[in-house]
Amino acid sequence: MRVNNVLSLLFSLAILITIVLLLFFLFPILTLDERIVEGAEGLFEKAERYEQKGNALQAVNEYRKAAEQGLAKAQFKLAMLYHDGQSVSQNMTLSVNWLDKAAKQGMVEAQLQLADMYYQGTDINQNLNKALGLYIQAAMMGATVAQFKLGKMYSTGQGVNQDWARSAQWYHKAAEQGQVEAQFELGMMYQAGKGVSEDLPEAVRWFKKAAEREHVEAKQWLARLQAQVPVMEAGQLKATSEVAAAFDNPELQRLTAQAHHKMKVALAELQLLYAKGDYEGVITQGSAQIQLLYAKGDYEGVITQASAQINYGDDIKKWVDQAKKVQAALAEVSELMAATKLQEAYDVAVAFEVPELQMVAADAKSQQDIALAELQYLYVKGDYAAVVNQGSPKMLFSEAIQKLVKEAETAYVELKREQIKTTLQAALDDKAANLTIAIIGDSQADGIWAAIYRELRPNKNFSVIRETRTASGLAALDWRDKVKGLLDKQRVHIAVIVMGANDGQVLIRKGKPRLAYKSPSWKTAYVQRVKNLMGLLEDRNILTFWIGLPAVRRESMKEQVTMLNGFYEKTAASFAAVRFLPIWHLTVNEGGKYSAYGLDVTGRKRLLRANDGVHFTTKGYDLLTRYILESLYQDFPFLKSEGQNG
Repeated sequence: MRVNNVLSLLFSLAILITIVLLLFFLFPILTLDERIVEGAEGLFEKAERYEQKGNALQAVNEYRKAAEQGLAKAQFKLAMLYHDGQSVSQNMTLSVNWLDKAAKQGMVEAQLQLADMYYQGTDINQNLNKALGLYIQAAMMGATVAQFKLGKMYSTGQGVNQDWARSAQWYHKAAEQGQVEAQFELGMMYQAGKGVSEDLPEAVRWFKKAAEREHVEAKQWLARLQAQVPVMEAGQLKATSEVAAAFDNPELQRLTAQAHHKMKVALAELQLLYAKGDYEGVITQGSAQIQLLYAKGDYEGVITQASAQINYGDDIKKWVDQAKKVQAALAEVSELMAATKLQEAYDVAVAFEVPELQMVAADAKSQQDIALAELQYLYVKGDYAAVVNQGSPKMLFSEAIQKLVKEAETAYVELKREQIKTTLQAALDDKAANLTIAIIGDSQADGIWAAIYRELRPNKNFSVIRETRTASGLAALDWRDKVKGLLDKQRVHIAVIVMGANDGQVLIRKGKPRLAYKSPSWKTAYVQRVKNLMGLLEDRNILTFWIGLPAVRRESMKEQVTMLNGFYEKTAASFAAVRFLPIWHLTVNEGGKYSAYGLDVTGRKRLLRANDGVHFTTKGYDLLTRYILESLYQDFPFLKSEGQNG
């Protein structure tokens, strides 16, 4: 029996060896590349290797395989091979087909190439409508060449109705990004007043930018305008001064300022007659006053060939006509004062600088002066917040109050920033305590808390805490009271607010009816809760980063996300200690659509979003954390050496 078992085993082994040998000889051994499971990216890389080795035919085959699997860069590569006739016979039909596929996936290079082909009409039939559409797609993605081409099409009327204003808009977008031809064209539009208001200083500014990039025509126009500055008419002195300033030429600025001063003196003498109420004197002595308004002489050699002769008869007529309105204005101001409409009375009064009206409006003026004095007192005390709060409702009362409030706003921001900086530095210097970062919000905040904790854990100077509630938000809870409780118990230096994804619901109020989602009262109450929370954090001198909502998979939530981000950004702008951090751009693809994948902190393409299309993976939260900390270090660089990992 034992012998039979051994024989049976040997027989089975012989059969197995025979099968292996047959497979070896009948089928070729698979190469390493073929054993790799090849996706579109792998095929593209393989094609590049074949191309580098000079195997053009095999490279084309692999590019085609990758293109057929939908890889945009492979489609573009294959299209250009057919366009140029490299490694394949030139075939414009196939080139256009593959370019179209890549362009529809949002590939800017493909959009530009296809647009140029339709625009030029050399390789294919010209189709300006298709060119326009493709240029617009590329321009919206920030392609400066496309923006310039659109500016050109609208200025020349090629494929579109000529529209100088729209042309200027597209030129401006491209010029701001450094497109030299667009800078020159924009300069031409400003000097000619086409599509924009004529503005020689602005024209000079754009010509200078283009000239710095060695644009020949821009240099020529700069020289031409600079030569024209000294001989502009006296009536254009204001524009002349601005052009001289744009050239940054001290001598030109000095001479134009001198001429401008002489003209102002002459005009003031004429206005003095009007201010005294001597309207007949304005007319009878106007001829003598006009002589003062002629810009004669050469202004130390600048005006050498001619004297500017400006007829100010129209200006005299203006003063006389205005005098006729004074009597009617006196009656109007009196009526407004009687009705205690002080602001309206003052507005009418200041429009006519005559003694009678100034006396009638004295009460309104005195109230304005009292308000201004009170605000100035607060400003001198350094209570900038009070100036802003009390002065803002009165800003329409006078330009002086407007100016003071704006100065107070700037001073308040600078003061608050310095206070925060001092607080953060003191926390770092205090060896007995840590600089505390509080992560506040919903379940998204939990994810960011974990990522920031991991990032800062090696550093003993930082403490990361959280105050979170799952499935919560400002609609379900007034977070101010909850956060106040935390701050009363714990010293917090930096706050990161993450909430809003759960706020597409009714707004709950204690002891009051609920407010319907997106109703006017809902929006007012919601924004007030945002203000209350931001105000609390600012009052405690806590540097706050309010994180915007990301793109989400559900299209129905897009309106909610956009609306709430708008509330957060607008409200944060009125607080010195609060900064709104948008993250939308980190969560969409090149076409601006939600994408679960993106580049992680190492630059590798990773899955960044969770299965629900709202939350993030660990890699995603790490990316958001890096973005938040980089923003923090940008504002307060002295924290970087303390806070950076490793």
